[in-house]
Amino acid sequence: MKKLLAASLGLLLALGVAGTVAAQVGIEGHGLYTFEYDDDDVNTIEEFGGGAGLTWRICPYLRLDVSADYYKPKSRCAITGEREKIRLVPVTAGLAVGSQIWEGFSLYFGGGAGYSFNHISESDMEAKDCYLWFAYGTLEYFLSCNLALQAQYRYSWIRPDLKYKPADLLAKDVNFDHMEARLGLALYF
Repeated sequence: MKKLLAASLGLLLALGVAGTVAAQVGIEGHGLYTFEYDDDDVNTIEEFGGGAGLTWRICPYLRLDVSADYYKPKSRCAITGEREKIRLVPVTAGLAVGSQIWEGFSLYFGGGAGYSFNHISESDMEAKDCYLWFAYGTLEYFLSCNLALQAQYRYSWIRPDLKYKPADLLAKDVNFDHMEARLGLALYF
């Protein structure tokens, strides 16, 4: 009971502080570049992609980011040795804390989780959908009161299971951990 009371008071305090500044909701679009795959399991090549999302600046020091991305890195299959393109469509939600660091510039750090919809086209391999986790940092520069340029670095931990259909071989938790550099625009309302 004491823990519930303490958590409730903490939430009310946070919402009270958040209520002193108007919350902002925005939509954003971004391009991304995936690189530095931790490929102990597969040889994966960097790739460009893109995505879109919603940003909710709950208060000046707390934000919630929800996004969906699309990228298709090339990989060499560990079982067959063939080159494959795996399509990754992660849908994620992250919570970040930060503040304004200079006039017009804000810096946030956080983390989150999501679910990735995976597919290998025209292949004997099958990629299973999986959960993912990520850590990120966002530098945001307001070009006007409602338009912001966002630069983001993200490290994603993503481990889908791969199945080689002809031999019914299953490789568990294949490592597609990687870094992402993102650049985009956000429009706040």
